[in-house]
Amino acid sequence: MFYFAISPHDWINLKKYNLHILYSFPYFRKTKIRPSSPCIIDSGAYSVYNSGLDLSIEDYAQFLRDEKEKKAFNFDSIGNADETYENQKYLEDQGLSVIPCFHMGSKYTYLYQYIDEGYDYIAIGGLANSSVKVKDKFIKKCFKIGQDFRIKFHGFGVTFNQCSYFPFYSIDSTSWKMELVYGYFYRYRSRIRLSPHFKGWLHPHISAYQALHMDYMYKKTVKENMLLYYSYFRNKKIIEEILS
Repeated sequence: MFYFAISPHDWINLKKYNLHILYSFPYFRKTKIRPSSPCIIDSGAYSVYNSGLDLSIEDYAQFLRDEKEKKAFNFDSIGNADETYENQKYLEDQGLSVIPCFHMGSKYTYLYQYIDEGYDYIAIGGLANSSVKVKDKFIKKCFKIGQDFRIKFHGFGVTFNQCSYFPFYSIDSTSWKMELVYGYFYRYRSRIRLSPHFKGWLHPHISAYQALHMDYMYKKTVKENMLLYYSYFRNKKIIEEILS
């Protein structure tokens, strides 16, 4: 299953399509925008780690209560496996069901611990800013540990490059909108530049022409990514039906 990782602005343009959506607590906590497609919620640990946002687990717990029955990941702490595990237990004690997270660089004993405690769906992450060789070695080790227990893995920020080689149950990525933001996207570990002149889509005073072009670009990138992941995840939805 491929989750389109989105911002509130993205949802305005994507809500017409029946897509699987991942939305992040830091970016949606102060808006009234809430995706209504099949969704999963991310604590935004990577964003918090890089931006220095001061967000607490209590804030996240309240956010999940407000969102009610939507699936969600743990309030993971990048670089601190002990705290990540404690957060998992804290949220469960609050009556919240969250998917555990295991990051590259943590001791594999934590992954074994989650498996021993009966978790069969685990997210793996911490892959950003690492070489392909290092990422692949970590992912391979996780799947080797999980295969005897039939563990389903979600890949944070994983694209077609990794899911071509490893049997992820689900992944999420913002790579689908690279063309929209930067005028290029990645495919088969190569950067392909498609729209070098299209860089103003976030401008507040967008023209009618730009708005039409933006809608076209969203539809184009959504279709490209649906096609890309269609054979891997065997999505039963007909792409043309989703985009109609």
